[in-house]
Amino acid sequence: MATWTRFYINSSNSEKTTNILKELSGITESSNGNIPADFHDSFLMDEKANPNYILFSEIQKNWITVLYNSDSKIESWAQRISEELNCIVIVTIGQNTVDYYYFSQFLNGEKKREIEVCYGDDIEPINFGAPYDFEEEEPGEKQEYDDEISYLFDFDSLERYSQNFGLEIQSDWDNITWTILKGVQSQKTTKDFIDQHLRGIKKPWWKFW
Repeated sequence: MATWTRFYINSSNSEKTTNILKELSGITESSNGNIPADFHDSFLMDEKANPNYILFSEIQKNWITVLYNSDSKIESWAQRISEELNCIVIVTIGQNTVDYYYFSQFLNGEKKREIEVCYGDDIEPINFGAPYDFEEEEPGEKQEYDDEISYLFDFDSLERYSQNFGLEIQSDWDNITWTILKGVQSQKTTKDFIDQHLRGIKKPWWKFW
C-alpha cells in the first residue's frame, strides 16, 4: 500500500448511490467494467480536491466499496450520503510513506467518529467523537515497552475499526464489475508531476556522445 483512499456505504441501493455520486461529483455519465488501466495514474495532487474519477461496487453484502482519486476526507460527501441513504458511511485513508492514517464514521448525516494521525509529519492528531466500546484510552493498538504504554494507529487499526461494523476493507477484487464515473481531467495528477520532474532531469554528459 502506498496510498489508500476509499469509503464504504452500508447499503445495497446501487441505483440511489449512483445518482448521489453523480450529483456530488458533477459527472453525468457512467459505465461498467473492470478497474480501468488509467485509474491509478489519475490521482490528484491537490489533497483537498474532490475526486473526479470514482469506482464503486457492492463487493461485500450490504457494503458498497468506493475507490476515488483524491486524498480528500470527503466529509461533506460522507455526511450527505449517510443522510440520504439513512446508513453508515466509513472513510479510510492511508499513506504509508509518511505514516498517515485516517478513519471517520458517519451515521444518518452525523459524524460520529474521526481519527487522524501522521507519524511522519508534525500535524496535530484528531480524536473526535465518543470512543467505541472496543477502544482503550487512546485510538489504535496498545503497546507496552519498558513499562511504558503507547498507542499506534495504523493500517491494522483501520481494518480492526472497520471490522467492528462487519466490514472487511481488504477484499478479493477478482471478477468484480465496477460502476465507473470518470470526469474531465483538468487538475494536475501525480503522474503529471512525475512526468514533469523526469523531463526536467538533464542527461548525464556521456549520453550526448
